[in-house]
Amino acid sequence: VNMAQSAKTSPHIREQLVRRYLNGEPVSRLARQFGLSESWIYRLLRAFKSRGDEAFAIGSSRPRQSPNALALGTCFSIQVLAAGGWPQWRIAEVLNVSEATVSRVLVRMLGKRWKSRREPVLRYEHDEPGSLVHLDIKRVAQFDEPGWRVTGDRSIKTKGAGHQYVHVCVDDHSRVAHAEQLEDQRGLTAAGFM
Repeated sequence: VNMAQSAKTSPHIREQLVRRYLNGEPVSRLARQFGLSESWIYRLLRAFKSRGDEAFAIGSSRPRQSPNALALGTCFSIQVLAAGGWPQWRIAEVLNVSEATVSRVLVRMLGKRWKSRREPVLRYEHDEPGSLVHLDIKRVAQFDEPGWRVTGDRSIKTKGAGHQYVHVCVDDHSRVAHAEQLEDQRGLTAAGFM
């Protein structure tokens, strides 16, 4: 079966709907059989009456108007500033748009290969090992039996299995990391981990 012909509202199905309506079938029965709303079928019939067989073609889903679309001048300004070496965050700040909007405009106008010229990342690093240590605790849920990702059955629930706590420590100078999975996140446990 050709998927394009069997799609719910393909040109083939649209033509079938109109032909069956013209042969006397009521819209309510057609709506039930094809799984469509009656209002959608009436809209198709009105289109067929005004445009003929052109009504069977699937048109673009793009709206006729986009009132919230970015002005063409703003898009051009984004492109000019980016070509001048401005970082995206600065362009967004000056033109009062989001960084995501700036990025979308640049990709649309300059292609997927557009690379932002970001400022170099300034990294800090303490002079001696142990002078600054980053600590974090991540709570991880436990389970008694495999869940739906393994079995595919979403009805399997594990309740009351508890949690484990992953204590993580990273030295700022050397970036050496250490992690342990412990029973809780209380002060004594964290101090013992440290």
